[in-house]
Amino acid sequence: MKEPFRQNDVFKHVDGHQLNACVGNNGGPYDLYDYAKGYFDATKILLENIADGGVLIDLVVYPICFDFRHAVELYIKYVITDLAKVKGTAHRFKAQHTLLKTGGLRKVF
Repeated sequence: MKEPFRQNDVFKHVDGHQLNACVGNNGGPYDLYDYAKGYFDATKILLENIADGGVLIDLVVYPICFDFRHAVELYIKYVITDLAKVKGTAHRFKAQHTLLKTGGLRKVF
């Protein structure tokens, strides 16, 4: 029987490297732009694997769409925050998974 995952085992001992993913507020100097780039990169990797025939498109079409949509959402939130800094205002988006309910776009533009 396979031993169950222990904390952080998913990100450790990959190809002989000691990796530890930092998410949220537990490490890393990352912001919304960096996370958006990560989702764009993941989308690109999935699409490249489809082109190489390494993945069945019917199985990854939804993860590809999700990754791309989430990348766009994070980038828009980054732009809202960045434009507010440039304008010297305190406008922010609400920390939730929607832009429509926040009115954030109307406040900044």
